Amino acid sequence: MKNSGVRALNNLINKLNLFTAFSCLLVVLPAGLGRASATELDAAACAAASGAAADPAPAINIGSVAPFRIYGFAQYETAGAALRNRRTAAIELSGVLPPVQEAWIYWAVITAGAPPAAATQIQVQRLSPPAPASANVTLAGAVVGIGPQPCDWTGTQITVYRALIPAAVATGNGTYKITLLAGAGGLTGGENPWAAAQVFPMWEGASIVMIGTGTQQVALYDTGLAGNTFNADAGLAYQLVLPGGGAAANTEVFFDEIGADGQHGMGRIADAAMSSETTTVEGLAVAGPGSPYNDSDWNGSAGLVLPELWDDAGHRVIIPKTTNVLRVGINNGAFGFGDCLTPVANVVAF
Repeated sequence: MKNSGVRALNNLINKLNLFTAFSCLLVVLPAGLGRASATELDAAACAAASGAAADPAPAINIGSVAPFRIYGFAQYETAGAALRNRRTAAIELSGVLPPVQEAWIYWAVITAGAPPAAATQIQVQRLSPPAPASANVTLAGAVVGIGPQPCDWTGTQITVYRALIPAAVATGNGTYKITLLAGAGGLTGGENPWAAAQVFPMWEGASIVMIGTGTQQVALYDTGLAGNTFNADAGLAYQLVLPGGGAAANTEVFFDEIGADGQHGMGRIADAAMSSETTTVEGLAVAGPGSPYNDSDWNGSAGLVLPELWDDAGHRVIIPKTTNVLRVGINNGAFGFGDCLTPVANVVAF
C-alpha cells in the first residue's frame, strides 16, 4: 500500500512533535487538563515550545488515488460522530434524496499491535424515521488503510475500516445509532481524552456515506488515501482521479473529507498551530484560514466540545479549469508544531 512509503518519515516527525508536545504539557498539566481555560495557561511558554520544533519537512505527496466506487445519476451526503472513550453515538443524516443506492460506514481505531476482533466490527441501527427502528446489525469491516498512530497518542498503528450498511437499515435521512461491541474500546465511559489514561483500543469516530439519487456522478475514495497519517506543518497532497474523463472548467464540484484525530489543541486548551489547517482543492482554499469557510476541516467538529478527534466536512467549489484529477492539499502553512492527522475517505460529486 502507499501508506508504507510514508510510515518511516511520519514516525520520525511524530517523535519530534511528541517531544514538542511534551514540553507544552509540562506547562499545561498544573492548570488541569479537565477544564482549564486558555487564560489559565502560560501561552508564551507553549508558543516557545511549539517554535522550538524543526523546520517542517516537505509535504508528503501520495500521488493519484482512484475511486473505490462510482455512481451515476446520484447525489450523496455524509455525517459522522466522535467515538473516543465512548460506547455509543448517534449519526444524523440529512439531505439524501431517495431512493438510496448504497450506504457505507467508516471507522478508525488506534491500537498497540493488531486490533482485537471486536474492534474490526461495528453495530448500526436506524432509530428514526420511520418508526419502528430497524434491526441492530453487526457489520464486519474491511481494512482500507493502516498507518502510524497520530503523534498525540501511544500505540503502534491506526486502522481504517469500511463496511456496507444493509439496504433495510440505510433507508435514507434520519438518526443512526452506532454501538461498539463488548471489548472493542478501551475506555467507554465518556472520559476526557486529555485527562484520562490511554487504554487500547482507542476509537476515533465513525462516518456514514449515503448515496442517493440525483443528476451527478459520485465517486468514493478510500484505499490509497486512508491511513496516510501526516503532520499538518509538513502537509499532505494527493490527486483524486475523476470518473468519466474528468470535469470541464467552471464545473460545480462537491467535495467531502472524512478524517481522524483533528483537534483544536487539547480539549478546551486551544492551540493556533493545531487548529489552522487549510484544505485546498485545485488550488482554491475551501477550508481553514483564508477560505470562505474559515474554520479548519480538521478540528474535531464531529465531537465538539469533547472528545473531538473526528471530522466530517463538505464543500462546494467551482473548478477553474478542465481537469481529469482533483488536486487536494492540506497543511497549516508551516505555522509551527502542528496536528497529526489521518485521512479516512473523500467523496466527490459533479
